[in-house]
Amino acid sequence: EDLLRVETANKIYKFVAEAIPILNSLGIAWIIENPTNSLMWKTKYFAPIVADMPKFRCKFISMQMCMHGGKRDKKTSIAYAGKVRFSSLAVMCDGKHTHAPWGTVKDDSRTFATASESNYPADFCKKVAALVAKDLKIESTPGKSARSIGRDDNKGKEWAGIQPRRDKRDLIPEFR
Repeated sequence: EDLLRVETANKIYKFVAEAIPILNSLGIAWIIENPTNSLMWKTKYFAPIVADMPKFRCKFISMQMCMHGGKRDKKTSIAYAGKVRFSSLAVMCDGKHTHAPWGTVKDDSRTFATASESNYPADFCKKVAALVAKDLKIESTPGKSARSIGRDDNKGKEWAGIQPRRDKRDLIPEFR
């Protein structure tokens, strides 16, 4: 089972690493995020990229997610290229707050606390979106947010990834 997980991860790493020169040649921005201590950065696919960033026209930063709304002091690294500059995210813990503990969750499920760290904190997402909007000169459009649109109509719900309520007239009647 572990061998299958490693083989699958390596296929993904290879694909992503091989995509970098192609994306660069097409002028397409890219970003790769993974924990700083991840073995991914040391694989034969990513080690050359990290070792020779000018060749791959990329930058590499490290940060701690607790400075971007995370509950734990998770160290994260990002490799990126393109018009967007993410260097302002490279902030390490200032020690002015407390961190949630690592280890197993205390609900007898024997799951590790790292599982709850797999989602990006909302503050981090907002910062990334703001940097992308600023550097790509994207101005917010007046009107409703995706969240408010999702509450108002079915089209908005579909756009926001929320299950819409059925219309009064079904295209195909529901099976009884």
